[in-house]
Amino acid sequence: MKKRFSIPAENPYAPPRSFLADPERISIENIQKISLWREGNVVVTRKDADWPDRCVVCNTPTKGVRIKRRFSWHHPAIYLVIFLNAIIYLIVAVVVRNTCTVTLGMCPKHRSRRIVGICIGWIGFIVSLCSVPIGLSLHNNWGYVLGVGGGIGLFTFPLIGLLLSSFLLVKRIDAHFMRIKVPRRFLESIPMLPDA
Repeated sequence: MKKRFSIPAENPYAPPRSFLADPERISIENIQKISLWREGNVVVTRKDADWPDRCVVCNTPTKGVRIKRRFSWHHPAIYLVIFLNAIIYLIVAVVVRNTCTVTLGMCPKHRSRRIVGICIGWIGFIVSLCSVPIGLSLHNNWGYVLGVGGGIGLFTFPLIGLLLSSFLLVKRIDAHFMRIKVPRRFLESIPMLPDA
């Protein structure tokens, strides 16, 4: 007599699929219960989610101290419009962007680093902007040095400020979710999404 065996409905050797890529696993109950989870090396969050009361950089408790951040994202292909005209790019980017506002925790050390970065970026930019016309109007060697230094500072100081104050990188924002890259310590504390 031949033995009969049944083939399982799911392949146990298949690689795991993303929660959002499998519409059968998405239910209203699961989306309402879970508002922040890890998917690979990014955190996926609902737009109205409450983030944990921990620093998003070093994962230390923040004791209720939080900052509100507004993130914007548009498709990377829109950057090609800059080659046509920067003003047209700004208009297109404002029209097609998706935004998300979240309240997240940040410890005093990283909060002060963020404030220092913002101050360096803005003050350096304003001083550089003023030094270019002043330096070029002096018509001597020091004036040219001041003008060229100011021109370099117009790009350098905002870049330094951005590097000091940015800890998070938005990967994508759609109608309901935001995918954002966070530092490793915080990422490891966020749970993977359980199976529905």
